[in-house]
Amino acid sequence: MSTETKLLEFLFPNGYPSEWDYNTHVQSYLAKLGTYKIEDLTKEPTKLKEEANVIQEQIQELAVTNYKTFIETAECSRELFKQFNVIENKLDELLDDIPKFEQKCCDFGEKSSEINNLRKLNSLTLTKNAQLLEILELPQLMNSFITDALYEDALELAFYVRKLYSKHPEIPIFKSILDDVNKAWLLMLHQLLSQLRQDLSLPKCLQIVSHLRRMEVFTESELRIKFLQTRDCWLKQCLKAISMLDVNHHLTKTIEITRVNLFNIITQYRAIFNDDEHSPLSTIKNQHINQNVIFYSWINDKISEFLITLEEDLKGVSSVETILDQCMYFGLSLSKVGCDFRSLMIPIFTTRISQKFLCFSITSCTKL
Repeated sequence: MSTETKLLEFLFPNGYPSEWDYNTHVQSYLAKLGTYKIEDLTKEPTKLKEEANVIQEQIQELAVTNYKTFIETAECSRELFKQFNVIENKLDELLDDIPKFEQKCCDFGEKSSEINNLRKLNSLTLTKNAQLLEILELPQLMNSFITDALYEDALELAFYVRKLYSKHPEIPIFKSILDDVNKAWLLMLHQLLSQLRQDLSLPKCLQIVSHLRRMEVFTESELRIKFLQTRDCWLKQCLKAISMLDVNHHLTKTIEITRVNLFNIITQYRAIFNDDEHSPLSTIKNQHINQNVIFYSWINDKISEFLITLEEDLKGVSSVETILDQCMYFGLSLSKVGCDFRSLMIPIFTTRISQKFLCFSITSCTKL
């Protein structure tokens, strides 16, 4: 144990601050005290008290002189304390928000990646603008082909669009283009059927039916029925246009128009459709239909309608002989295509001649 430590224990038997053991000022002062004589040691308390008073006075004077500085320092310290508290709170909030900020950064990275991909896609779209424009204009081109009656080109274009959609069914724009083309497809079907209701030559009929076959809207049997229906509309329009004011004129024109148009329709049908005796059965809704029956049933209906008109108008004609000659010629014309119905007209004329002869006999007897 050092001399200074022993001296401290002697001076402060009840204990002293432990940090004095390491304080150089205390240690040097204690070493200095060890060199004092008794007289000096006796005077040392008084001397220390006087120095303490002097220091106290200096402190008071310093406090009085610089009290404003002390106040400002205290206020500044208090303000700094507040600011440090605010900063600490902000730091706590920042620590709480850092995970959210990290998540926002991740979301931003994902969105920016998507935007970058879209930008690349837009750049690619811009470079392919001409090709895309051609694809987008396909429905308009389809409508133009149909308007200009370029049905062959319209069919090729429709097949191309369907093939394009079958390769890329997941792309919505191709589905939209296909829907627009299908609408134009139905318009073309309506136009083709409307043309069959007009006066047509055999080559034109062949062309229209060829287009309808390629459209694959109707089965073979349905196509035959639709052809006969549309041509029947044309025949009925011609017959309705005949004036009914004069019975002789009406019947004569009916025979002529029916003969010409019916012969043309039969010729067109047989040139377009293979309707021999060995033609196969067609299936429609699980029902087997003999395709030969379709045509001969329609011919039978047309002949029946003509015979009804003949029987009605024959009552008012002036010359039965003229009408008979025209009807026999009509039957002879149809016999060339296997539809001779002259035997069906004989009872009608026989009945009418018998009625006229009976009327003539009654009139002669009345005069006698």
